[in-house]
Amino acid sequence: VADQHGCPTWAGRLAKQIATLITCGTARVYHAAGEGHCTWHEFAETFLELMHVEHALAPCTTAEYPRPAPRPSNSILKNERLTNEGINKMRPWQKDLELFVSLHREALIREAKQAISGA
Repeated sequence: VADQHGCPTWAGRLAKQIATLITCGTARVYHAAGEGHCTWHEFAETFLELMHVEHALAPCTTAEYPRPAPRPSNSILKNERLTNEGINKMRPWQKDLELFVSLHREALIREAKQAISGA
């Protein structure tokens, strides 16, 4: 979907942010999301490129890709409070995606091959 914008967030990075908040002893509400934003189409393209997987993705609109529940076109969050308080551990989503792929690429490829072969 090329008309829905959000901030991809790796659960591993979010866990580090939560640990920082626990350590700080803060009891406030924070947004915590990957820095920057993209569309779901851009995210998928970036992921497949990092995985070195041949692909041909065609962008589509939300209307062309109906989901059971409606999705907002803008889900962009900013880590303003975390940044202002000097406790922002979130990184650009591209950097976390690169790290995720470097850590898990082989296992993901292996799982995909098993799924395709029916094993």
